[in-house]
Amino acid sequence: EYAAKCIQHFKGIINFAIVNDYLKSNVFSALRFKRGQKKTVEFLKPEELHRLKNHKFASERLQQVADLFLLQCFTGFSYSDLANFDPKFHVEKEENGREWIVKPRSKNGIESVLPFLDDAKYICMKYCITTLQGKKLVLPIISNQKYNSYLKEIGEILGFKITLTTHVGRKTFGTIALNKGYSMESVSKMLGHTNIKTTQQHYAVVLKKRIIGEINFEL
Repeated sequence: EYAAKCIQHFKGIINFAIVNDYLKSNVFSALRFKRGQKKTVEFLKPEELHRLKNHKFASERLQQVADLFLLQCFTGFSYSDLANFDPKFHVEKEENGREWIVKPRSKNGIESVLPFLDDAKYICMKYCITTLQGKKLVLPIISNQKYNSYLKEIGEILGFKITLTTHVGRKTFGTIALNKGYSMESVSKMLGHTNIKTTQQHYAVVLKKRIIGEINFEL
């Protein structure tokens, strides 16, 4: 995957050189490189997400990390997006009362637009404090390294076969959204992707239940 990305960038440089008459032709045009085997998209299945959602951890730190991870599962946020999320600036409310998260991604500045789900609201309310200026969200953010370490421990406690990481939370959201009926284009917009192929290849999987018309689970 990394090698394919490097080749892709290199092709761009060659094409730029040809357009600007630095090169007469692309001497690498005849070369063809095979991509490696496509990686399996790892995400929490509905029953696993339900188990995590309802488990009460004895350790306060593990519970906080579990809450942060669940928030990722219900928003599709990356770790950096989670760290700078502020409902005061990133949540918009329609006249009918429906709320949307509208937030530029930390990675590329691309605007992501997604529904502010009740499960996400519940977690945010849990970590809201009251100040003179009103309610303020204060998430228990820790370093990315420690976060992933605690996530691994949480996964082991619950007996998950996959290793929990920040990316698993983001991919869980993509898969859930897709299987709740949102189009691939909409899911791509929710995740703030610049290319729908990224969503298709790495962030969303159509579950078998949806294919046979029996999908029926709630976030």
